[in-house]
Amino acid sequence: GETKTLTGAPAGGTWSIVSGGGSITGTTYTPDDINTNTDVTIKYTIAADGSCVATSSNVTFTVTDINPCTFGAIVGVVTANDPDADGINNECDLDDDNDGILDITENSDCVSFTTIGTSSGNPQGVAASGAGGLYNYSHLYGNNNDGNYTVSITKTATGVVVGNSVEVNINGLGSSTGVNSSVSVRVKIELGTTVLYDELLTTYTAAYGNNGSASINTMAPSSDPVLRITFTKLDNNGNPDLRLDGFDYTSCAIADLDNDGLINSLDLDSDGDGCKDVAESGGIDANSDGILDGNGFDTNGQVTGGTNGYNGLAGNEILAHQMSVTTAPTNQSIANGQSATFSTIASAEEATSYTNGNPVYGTSGNANDGIEYQWYIGDPYNGGTIITNIGVYSGAKSATLTINNVTNLNGNQYFIKLTHANNSCLIEIENAILTVCPIADNTTTTAAITEGETKTLSGLPAGGSWSIVSGGGSINNNIYTPAIINTNTTVTIRYTIAADGSCAATSDDVTFTVTPV
Repeated sequence: GETKTLTGAPAGGTWSIVSGGGSITGTTYTPDDINTNTDVTIKYTIAADGSCVATSSNVTFTVTDINPCTFGAIVGVVTANDPDADGINNECDLDDDNDGILDITENSDCVSFTTIGTSSGNPQGVAASGAGGLYNYSHLYGNNNDGNYTVSITKTATGVVVGNSVEVNINGLGSSTGVNSSVSVRVKIELGTTVLYDELLTTYTAAYGNNGSASINTMAPSSDPVLRITFTKLDNNGNPDLRLDGFDYTSCAIADLDNDGLINSLDLDSDGDGCKDVAESGGIDANSDGILDGNGFDTNGQVTGGTNGYNGLAGNEILAHQMSVTTAPTNQSIANGQSATFSTIASAEEATSYTNGNPVYGTSGNANDGIEYQWYIGDPYNGGTIITNIGVYSGAKSATLTINNVTNLNGNQYFIKLTHANNSCLIEIENAILTVCPIADNTTTTAAITEGETKTLSGLPAGGSWSIVSGGGSINNNIYTPAIINTNTTVTIRYTIAADGSCAATSDDVTFTVTPV
């Protein structure tokens, strides 16, 4: 990835590469793309001039193979190639924004291919050139050849579009007899013009195990590129009995769902609805920074120690939603012993398009089916009690709560919590107060009295007032004294509970007879 400036004296000489490959332009040396540390020797030559013979001087230095996954990447430092600062460049990072959702999952419109079976009757567009061995030894590919050979297994990745992400999986590559380190077999994997892997089989098995599987991520260099797996046996001596069980690939469009200029795999809120992808997919993100909570990162750039991460899309991440309460429940003043209802009306919408990264909710109420209701007595976030459909309550999980008898419920504050099935961040809370209004109950007996007697008046609830509707007499506190009469007289006494706030006044009459002495 680096270049070297060449210097020599006296000036005017020429440069040449003795060994190690690479190229020289002017006085700048550029290494080849290598897979192992390589010694490079550069010669500086002063040409013959008259009686002076040509002279030259060599310099040798080492070009080290860099790891494209980690080169220039430092944990905690944001770079162009490692924007999530997890120490893994995007080229190898399976989760470029650390939201707990794989990039290949966040990028929609995917095509995939998997080799199926090991029979030549099921070619699936897979071909081999050079040495035989395709669909051999009960594997996709097998070779038992002691001589030198080169074989290329190819498959045109139809449907893969230039620039799209591609994940290539090599499955079960190794040796049925154990890798013989004295036999050199080289494994080269290419997608179009991009070399994905180029190492000895012994290096592969050291990294992935004999008959192990490897996953390689890249970007498609062209549309419908050819995936090529080449095995080259360099030694005409012995044979490791090379085997390959199969391969598969998946390619997805680099999607920018909300058209905000940030592709989904780098966008912490892919649908632009204000709810982070990590939350909408069910991951735990206590500090709401959009990143799956965890304790570090692995070599694939995935968060380690997280909860509910890397379990696929819930679907909510790519569906923008909003919700609002259009009619909140209102305070109710209900007579004791009667029924009451509290109702709310809400509207939820799913985006129909996007403008400059902002969802456009073009159809009112098109997501109402996803609204979820739950009623509480008291604030659900401050000790409130969830209501269930038992006792006097019904409709606890609907827009309307019904109370069939409000007795003893005066002063209760009823809260409705609205959430949405397709956006875990959407929460609306409204509340209303129930006032149970007292009803005057005149409990005075109706037994007759004589004009020389008094009657004790009683009424519920306490605190009411007494009045004589008809029949005369007088009331002192709660004692009724008849008037002097000459004939039987019907007396009506009224007990009244005065109006109080939203509760209207109520009264109740009792009638009895007063007889003369």
